[in-house]
Amino acid sequence: MSSDWTGAVYLGVDHGMWRPRTWQDVLDAAAGGLLDESRWVDLKRELKAGRPGNHDLAIDVSAMALEGGLLIYGIVDRDSHAGEVVGVELRGLADRVDQVVRTKPHPPVRVRCVEIPDPARTGWGCLLVIVAPSPQAPHMVDNVYYGRGDKANHKLSDQDVRQAISVRAQHQHDLSRQLRVLRDEDPTPQPHEQAHLYVIAQPLAARDDAMVELITGPQLQPTFQVLARDITAELQFEWAPHLTHVTRPQRRADGVAFTSYRERDRIIETDLLELVLREDGGVALTCGRGTDCGRSDPERFVFPALVLGLTHCLLSLAGRLAEQVSGYQGQWAVGVLLDNLKDVSPWDGRSTWGDMGVPYSRAEYELLATTTTEELVDDTALVVERLLGRLMRGLEVDGRYLPYSADSLRRTPGL
Repeated sequence: MSSDWTGAVYLGVDHGMWRPRTWQDVLDAAAGGLLDESRWVDLKRELKAGRPGNHDLAIDVSAMALEGGLLIYGIVDRDSHAGEVVGVELRGLADRVDQVVRTKPHPPVRVRCVEIPDPARTGWGCLLVIVAPSPQAPHMVDNVYYGRGDKANHKLSDQDVRQAISVRAQHQHDLSRQLRVLRDEDPTPQPHEQAHLYVIAQPLAARDDAMVELITGPQLQPTFQVLARDITAELQFEWAPHLTHVTRPQRRADGVAFTSYRERDRIIETDLLELVLREDGGVALTCGRGTDCGRSDPERFVFPALVLGLTHCLLSLAGRLAEQVSGYQGQWAVGVLLDNLKDVSPWDGRSTWGDMGVPYSRAEYELLATTTTEELVDDTALVVERLLGRLMRGLEVDGRYLPYSADSLRRTPGL
């Protein structure tokens, strides 16, 4: 939780993003009608004590988790319009909210609590409970699924639940198709000698023009370079190629690519790195060094640390662009495709002169998942493991890299 938070809250299609920083921001938004109850906003004067309050809170966040939204404690609800901003006592409130949403709904719901203190009353203020669209929605409370209508919660029918699950499956199908298109657009001749890595992070409900202003404006290159440098430095990522190697912008059908080569260059497969920023806020990565050969050994090896690290960089970049540029807070479809892997062993066994790792038994590795902007920013490693944990186990290097964290990348020296 934070009282100096500078992020954005989605208030719905009519109001877009709201960036509250001070108590006055809350007063102005309430007076201006921005905080009237809707599909995305739910007003609460207070959180009732005991089990009744916990039960109501669990239902509220479960219902809102389908599409995301905002619970505000400390504002009077007057016939679904924002009334007086009265505030609540903040001490312990965010901790209580966090405990309830982790234990009462099934599966648990992730929220972010932001305190906006009232400067006139020490210890009082408004609590914003930001509910991101959940990749595991719909959620149950006491064996009942809940959703949110225009101004109130409601129980979901069996048909509603089936539809929500069907939509999730369709998103995964669409992302798998996008990964294949990304492979078809690979700038190196096919068939490839090496395995190539393809990673996509695609927002599921962003505006089609979410990144157009950045892509077409003068701040594109400096913004990208700063983010690429910061992410690479934070990971202490030593493998090549990496984000700071993609310095040449080139237009693409769906946005702009930063590449490790010039358009007329002869592309060396193992040096290939291309990162596309899409107009709708999506980010895609192509790397030609999923495998490589030793200087005197024609045998190909896959580099788990390189695959993990580049996937981590791509996901982190997508989240930071969403927070800092587009303001998108919703759900994402994320996916990884690694081809040409049949019978390829991990580098780790060779680099440590040990028996670590086994040859991969399939030609391709593909895994798709869903996440949120908050998770991409705050728990990037968790998303990386969700996408690549199965590959690490298939190569029998999970003992080195799982559970995954940035420290996992430092256990194998970069090449």
